[in-house]
Amino acid sequence: MRIAVIGAGIVGVASAHALARAGHEVTVIERRGSVATEGSFANAGLLSPTLVSGWGADVLLETRRGRAGQTLTAVARSLRHPSLTGWWWRAWLSQRPALELARRPHVKALAQQTLNELQNLSLELDLGHEQSQGCLLLLRHKRDAAAARQVCDRLTETGEAARWLNPEEALEIEPGLNPKAGLQAAVHLPQDVVANSRQVTQLLKADAQRMGAVFRFEQAVIDIQSGPPLTVLLRDEGPQQQPSPHRSSAPSQTATDALRVDAVVLCTGLASPKLMQSLGLSLPLLPVHGHTITAPLPLFEAMPDPGPRASLVDWAQQVSISRLGDRIRVGGGQRRGGHLKKAQSSELSRLYKVLDHWFEGVARTSKAQEWHGARPCLPDGLPVIGPSAKPGIWLHLGHGNLGWTLGLVAYLWGHASALPADAQQALAHARQAGVEVLEATLPPPMPRSHTAGPDVMLDALLGLGHARAPDTTLLAWIGALNAWRAHAKVLAIDVPTGLCSDHGSLLGADAVLAHATLSLLTVNPGLLTHQGRHHVGQLWYDGLGLTAGNTPPAQGASARLTTPALAPAMQPQRPHPSHKGRFGDVWVLGGATGMEGAATLAAGAALQAGAGRVLVVPLSGQRDPSARAELMWRHLEDLLKPQVLEQATVVCGCGGGSPVATMLPALVQRAPRLVLDADALNALAADQSLAQALAARAGRKQHTILTPHPLEAARLARCDTAQIQARRLESAQSLASQTHACVVLKGSGTVVAQAGSLPWINSSGNARLSTPGSGDVLAGWLGGLWSQAPDTPAMELSELAAAAVWLHGQAAEPSPAQQQTSTHLPLPASQLAEAMAKVLVGPGSAAGF
Repeated sequence: MRIAVIGAGIVGVASAHALARAGHEVTVIERRGSVATEGSFANAGLLSPTLVSGWGADVLLETRRGRAGQTLTAVARSLRHPSLTGWWWRAWLSQRPALELARRPHVKALAQQTLNELQNLSLELDLGHEQSQGCLLLLRHKRDAAAARQVCDRLTETGEAARWLNPEEALEIEPGLNPKAGLQAAVHLPQDVVANSRQVTQLLKADAQRMGAVFRFEQAVIDIQSGPPLTVLLRDEGPQQQPSPHRSSAPSQTATDALRVDAVVLCTGLASPKLMQSLGLSLPLLPVHGHTITAPLPLFEAMPDPGPRASLVDWAQQVSISRLGDRIRVGGGQRRGGHLKKAQSSELSRLYKVLDHWFEGVARTSKAQEWHGARPCLPDGLPVIGPSAKPGIWLHLGHGNLGWTLGLVAYLWGHASALPADAQQALAHARQAGVEVLEATLPPPMPRSHTAGPDVMLDALLGLGHARAPDTTLLAWIGALNAWRAHAKVLAIDVPTGLCSDHGSLLGADAVLAHATLSLLTVNPGLLTHQGRHHVGQLWYDGLGLTAGNTPPAQGASARLTTPALAPAMQPQRPHPSHKGRFGDVWVLGGATGMEGAATLAAGAALQAGAGRVLVVPLSGQRDPSARAELMWRHLEDLLKPQVLEQATVVCGCGGGSPVATMLPALVQRAPRLVLDADALNALAADQSLAQALAARAGRKQHTILTPHPLEAARLARCDTAQIQARRLESAQSLASQTHACVVLKGSGTVVAQAGSLPWINSSGNARLSTPGSGDVLAGWLGGLWSQAPDTPAMELSELAAAAVWLHGQAAEPSPAQQQTSTHLPLPASQLAEAMAKVLVGPGSAAGF
């Protein structure tokens, strides 16, 4: 975007720097000849999130009595200026304790953002500005100490770095303090900082120029014409334009240049009211006047540093004393309203007196620089950072006496004027319901350590219909939301931005990583499979009042979702007068040399699933000594005997290696129920005639379940893994049609497909199943479950497989007591079958009267 920033104080330059860093085309317009020439020139320099959060945002560290006195004085003064009476009335109302308490977190968040931004910029850009760390609150009177002690305790309880000090401890931190000054106590705020805002502004300006920002000095804005694009009319304020003795002293209102931009950011300080009035805007801004004196310190090699080392605040006098390099700066005043034509001698005298009280004779005050300035302030003390009522016009105003403390908050919140009518109506309803909505056209800044921010961030950038890769701007938003994930909960609406809702694949380089996703009206398959499970987080559904009776489940559906009711429904009952012969025989073929454990895992799972007998044919010829005692060990010849293979449920391929290929033709030809996994699938993919024979089984009423992972599926389909993953539902269905088998395409959101019926997507499971042997357990359980229901119709085979898949995944789900730790550790395959049985049996199922 082309953006004009009007005003080159710390606020304007910081905004320009952030916008240039985000890749925008930025022009800064300043009527003076340089940056930071007004309110940012020589302010006190204190950056103190702790102060503004602990003692309130409206007036720095004012006691209730002092605040009331100042307010009464100001109101009395405003009676001479009736136009100011409304401002003071609003300010008085805003000082009510409940409102001030509600205001503090917002000011703290903004102040902390400034401090974090300064620290990061200092590291990234190696800013060579004058700064010092820590702030000491100096308490002269017992009543002040008592009040401050309560605040200090409250800060400590909330985790703030605040330490209560007696006079001796305060002198250890600031040895240069006058020991005869009558200090009662002090509060040390080690994380607060003092810095030279003018230096920072100049350094940020140089870096912004390096990134392409343009600074136009001695240019006044005389009008901003609506667009798009917006037109900023400028007048040259240079020396050649100054009135001559022969011309009127009134400046010309004729534009000398015009700048066309997409947005304008007003950072114009005291010049704001007049410019906003020309735009039809109005804010109750009142100037806050302040004074500083800056004096050099007498530093000599033979003399110790006289101090101060960092920053101090005289609570009673409301004066700050700060160290800036080899200089000392004293600031105070904070008088609201009126016009400041010159520094008030009484106020400057007070600053000198306070300095001499705490650091007697330290500064060379004969060489002191005296400064006075003003910043606009709103009645509640909070700045306006966001959109105006005019499209394209943004405001960054009203920082008042907290100006430098909030100076680097440079991101801007957007407006809803560009929304379509239905979206604007929905937004209006939300606001009527009490929802505070902040919309943004620029991403929020990346969070820093201890950054205060929102509790929840909603990802509603796009909807279900988007199918293109995110552009640069959208990727910036995705990156910002993911960066904030550690600080706030991210809730996606319908689908995380950047994720394909149909297939679960990423549309570009990245997608929002949500803690939870709220799916409305329907649940799209891409939320449940491939990358979807990872990016969606916890999935919530709201039908918006449409029930299953109004909308038949199969109408327009592309898949079915496994549920907890499926596995118990498909598990055969075991009548009391039962025997093992009633539950079928499962033969497990696999376990080549060095992989015997795979066959053992599959066999143990078949036994745990309820098979009557489980017989293992190890291709290595070696019996696994760790196997369960119930397993029966056989040779291949035993299985191939007449009428043995024709009655068996066979699980083949688990750890089978290359030898499994030699036995597959007989199995494909004769076995009525065949579960093929691992190396059996690789053998099928390598032999086209064997694949054709497999497809012919359905015509003989012989049924097959294939359990490929994505790579094995890609070999069978003769494509690459990326193609399988990009279209998991379609890939599984295509493979089921090709092989005339039930296909269990494993992975995140396992898909179970069979020709002629809707596919299933599994809703259970997590990364704990990413362990060696997990797939062998699933194949064995499928064989054990199938052997108990040998007459399962072909059209119901996918339902049986889906039940086993759900149970397999649910075994890895942590119990409520394990929520915080369990998902970080894998579930060993040796424990998986038993965990599946526990899920199926469930708590409280023991027999009894």
